[in-house]
Amino acid sequence: SLLIMSLLTLCLFVTYAFASVYIPLHNKHSSSPLIPSHQFGSIDEGYPTHQDWINFGETNNISIYLPLIQDSADDIQQFKNKSKIFFSFYDPHLPSVVIECLNENDVINTMQFLSDSRYNQQSFSIKSGGHGFGGYSKHKGSAMIHVSNMKQIQIIDVQNGIISVETGAENIDLSTFLINHNLTHLIFPTGECPTVSFGGLITGGGISPFSSSIGLAVDTVIGARIVLYNGDVIDTYYDSSDHDDLLWAIKGSGGGNFGVITKYYLQSV
Repeated sequence: SLLIMSLLTLCLFVTYAFASVYIPLHNKHSSSPLIPSHQFGSIDEGYPTHQDWINFGETNNISIYLPLIQDSADDIQQFKNKSKIFFSFYDPHLPSVVIECLNENDVINTMQFLSDSRYNQQSFSIKSGGHGFGGYSKHKGSAMIHVSNMKQIQIIDVQNGIISVETGAENIDLSTFLINHNLTHLIFPTGECPTVSFGGLITGGGISPFSSSIGLAVDTVIGARIVLYNGDVIDTYYDSSDHDDLLWAIKGSGGGNFGVITKYYLQSV
C-alpha cells in the first residue's frame, strides 16, 4: 500500500541520514559558536578572515553573509536566514560564512578562492535546498556554498526527452517547466515535497513513492557539470568518453565528495 511504501521511504531516508557522521575540521582557535575567533586572525593559519571574505565578495560581485554587523543590525539576521535549512534543530549549527552563488562562474570563483594555499584549511558545505535529514548542507564553523538560486532548466534534446536542471531547481520548478513547455509526457521520478532541490535529491538517490515502478531520480542522470576544488569545470554529458568514471562516482557517492555539481542532464524514463 501507499502508506507502507511511504513508511519504508522514511526509514530509508533516516537510515541514510545517520549512517555516516560528518567530522568537521578541528579548529583550536574557535571559541564562539557564532563568530569563530580565527576569523579575526591572520591568514597564516589557512583560514580566510572576515575582511578576506568581504574583499572576495566585492571583487567578484558575489553576496557574502557573515555573522557580524557590517551596514546595519539586520546583517546578522540575514546571515542566519541564508544559512537556515529545512530542519530547525540544525539552527544552532551556524557556518562561518555564506557564499551566495547565482551562477556557475560564482561557484568557480569560490572554489578557486577556497583552494588558494592561504585559505585551504577552511572546510565547506554545499546547500541546494537544505532538506537533508542529516543536515549535511550546514556545518558549524564551515563555509556554506549556497546554490539555491541556481534554478535554470533547459531543453537539450526534446526527441529523446533530455533536459538539463541546475542543482538549485526544486521539484515544483521542474513540474512548472514541463507544463509551460507542453512536455507533460516526459516523466522524471522526483519526490513528493515540492521544495526539495535537485542538488541533494539526486546525490541522495532520489527515493520516491514511484521508485518501485519507474526507478530512482539518480537513474535518469546521464550527465553532470561539476566544478572541481581548483575551479576546473568538467561536463560529463558533452565529454562523456573522458569522464565516465566521474559520472559513475557522482551517481553513487552521496553529496559533497568530488566538487560542486552545478547542473544535471536528465533523460525521461
